[in-house]
Amino acid sequence: MLGGRLLERPAYYRVTRWNDPGSVVVNAGWVQGLNKDAVVALYPAETRDPAQATPLAKGTVTRALPFEATLQLDNSLREEPARSCWVYVLEPNFGDQWVGFSIQLPDSHPVRLVLQQKLPEYKMIRLGEAPEAYLTAYGAGTQLIGAGDMLLTETDGNMPPDGAAKRILGQLKCYAGTKYFRKLEARGSHLNVDFEIVPIQINPNTLMETATIPLDSKRDALGNVHFQYGDVLKIRVTNRGNKAAYFTLLDIQPNHVINPLIPGDKETAAEFRIGPGQTVDVPKIFTIGPPAGVEVFKLIATEEPVDLRPMLCSNTTRGSSTLPTASLHVHSTTFIIDK
Repeated sequence: MLGGRLLERPAYYRVTRWNDPGSVVVNAGWVQGLNKDAVVALYPAETRDPAQATPLAKGTVTRALPFEATLQLDNSLREEPARSCWVYVLEPNFGDQWVGFSIQLPDSHPVRLVLQQKLPEYKMIRLGEAPEAYLTAYGAGTQLIGAGDMLLTETDGNMPPDGAAKRILGQLKCYAGTKYFRKLEARGSHLNVDFEIVPIQINPNTLMETATIPLDSKRDALGNVHFQYGDVLKIRVTNRGNKAAYFTLLDIQPNHVINPLIPGDKETAAEFRIGPGQTVDVPKIFTIGPPAGVEVFKLIATEEPVDLRPMLCSNTTRGSSTLPTASLHVHSTTFIIDK
């Protein structure tokens, strides 16, 4: 896990435009997994646990832009209550990204029975199709294993079947979201922001940088970059476009967890702005740690500050093709973490 921790904040969005009693626009789009046919719910403001509340309306996405989605509501809402709502995602739509899933438990296993009942609600999980994650018995509990035999989550025998199924389905949902984020690509006509990883040495007492290390010294014969546990690095960002941009940096881990590195949990998206032609070193350092495997850093540049943290489970966004849009630019770097 690299820098930063998971954020304890309600993962909601807001209504930005009221079209009519049956249609509103929210401040999240396909970058947040709200492609066409995704389902959200609108709750009264300050609803911090939607599972324990009744929504004022549910909405289905009929049109999605990178950071904006139009909803068709199942219940008419006047403008004033609609604009005050907190909007939670019930069923994201990750486009063409889905997870093949195999249940390797006895037919009568109580967790299997609950999963089979609930799986139809999760369109991004396809039972038996090209499985890349599988559930197996582990003592009295279960283990969910992903690609490369990566342990994604486990349950013990004392956990009620409903609770175990909820944990497993939540992790599979995150798995699908991570696949979606790994393939997120966009090239803006006005935005062109990239970054480089700069390995550094630090004074262990002051934690201050003492020297930089050539990145090429970390490459193998095939050109792959390798880091070891304990390696320290910083991020250098360059704006090669003709407009100022705001940037977010996400760390997509081998175990399908997404950590927001920039901004951190006590920072705002508006703080990370870079002017045209500028190069800046982000004033923070990151230390490499578990898990081992292939890791991806993904920088997302936008014309306006956008906070992607609410939709991360620390995890969860769009599909496989490069999308032309003036308001979004994505740059990725992949490396390998060795033990």
